Amino acid sequence: MLKLLRHKGTQKKIYIFLALAVVLTFAVSGVIIGGIGDKTPSSVGKIDGKKIPLQEYLASYKAVDHQAAWTYGDRYKQLRRAINFQSEAWDRLLLLYHAKKENIRVSDKDVVDWLTSQSGFSNKGVFDTAFYKRYVKEALHMDARQFEEEIRQMLAIRKISEGLRSQTKFTDEELKTLYAKENAEHDISYGIVSWETEKTGVPTPDDKELESFYPTVQYDLMEPERLKMKYLQIPQEREEELKEAFTAGKIETIESLSKKYNLPVHETGFVSREDREIAEQIPPSIIGFCFSMPEGKETGWLKIDKGAFKFLIEEKKPAQALGFQEAKAKVKELWIKTRASEAAVKKLNGLRQKSGTDLDALLKNAGVAQVKKLEKFKKGGQLPDPKSSQAFEKALESLKPGEISGAFVVSDGAAILRLDKVSASDEKKFAEEKESFKNRLTDEKVEAAFTALLERLRAKLTVDLETMKKIFAES
Repeated sequence: MLKLLRHKGTQKKIYIFLALAVVLTFAVSGVIIGGIGDKTPSSVGKIDGKKIPLQEYLASYKAVDHQAAWTYGDRYKQLRRAINFQSEAWDRLLLLYHAKKENIRVSDKDVVDWLTSQSGFSNKGVFDTAFYKRYVKEALHMDARQFEEEIRQMLAIRKISEGLRSQTKFTDEELKTLYAKENAEHDISYGIVSWETEKTGVPTPDDKELESFYPTVQYDLMEPERLKMKYLQIPQEREEELKEAFTAGKIETIESLSKKYNLPVHETGFVSREDREIAEQIPPSIIGFCFSMPEGKETGWLKIDKGAFKFLIEEKKPAQALGFQEAKAKVKELWIKTRASEAAVKKLNGLRQKSGTDLDALLKNAGVAQVKKLEKFKKGGQLPDPKSSQAFEKALESLKPGEISGAFVVSDGAAILRLDKVSASDEKKFAEEKESFKNRLTDEKVEAAFTALLERLRAKLTVDLETMKKIFAES
């Protein structure tokens, strides 16, 4: 127990990301902590060959749960489903392993300094010992020593990030060059050869080719989030006649309202946000609202031009990747599109060698009727087809005014462009934004370095999947 923290004279403010009125409980949903049959597993995996005891892993799981609760506050219950606590617990253990290996230490003073730099445990400027003890015992269901050890470990992980930040430096010249690259405006001319024009020359793929291709596109073949619902509708012309139903709708269910006011209950199958058939019956804005509702809940009456609606969200299914057999037809379509786009790239590059810097002649020979113009395009800018913006940025990187790029794949096929003009970034604006720009670049570089570190650490991890399946019930 940290004596300094307990001392009643500690007049610093503490805040643990949580309003004082919020009382948390910790229950690892689906975790069998008491053992499996007659035997409790001794370990659940290895980090760099060292066994990780079950209790150490569960302590990390619990700490991740606490951290999520502190971070998200009132939104915690809503967001909890989106957090992969099992993976996060392993990442936390990996980072603590790294901190220990790098001899990163967190003293009692570090823990106290962090706690007392917050706000929340004080009463009129004085640390409230009684509340602190009650919070740890009743809300977190642990003793103060365990709680402070969680804080110590959290700070050790933070020191890893701080170490990466201290190693990230930019000279003024580097900042100026990067700022100019990001904020220069480009006038360009370009043309696109549609993949559709090249698909006739693409051979029909066999199943073996499609199976090999499937992993490269499987995450583009998601079955969208879907829901199934019941609803009542009161046409606008009957709203006055049935105005009592709006008041009753606050306390009565769809079924009881249907019987009471002789309203038909409409039912849907599983529908997505983009379902065209359901969009003809229910406006898209209302469909979007229904997807934000929890399963098993009813909405209030929603009034629009078409009348009033009341929904019951019967069941929801999350988005999921389609298996090869389910997505086979779409995989074939994407395979043909990919090969046709590659053929279009090859065609444009061949014509580029013959046409030199004459983009108009090049595109005319490629069958493109019109050269398109785009002014003041810069990094992060939007094209008419936003999916192709990054491809255009990459093509511009090494070009000088008057030069034509190599051909490159875009969502519609293949594109080629000429850089017509570059407008330099504003030096006065750079001076004004220099510090914020530097901070953003630093944050991005630290995040990338932290992610790379985690990937290296994950290579040292071996998880006992069978034991994990046994201690975590299917949710």
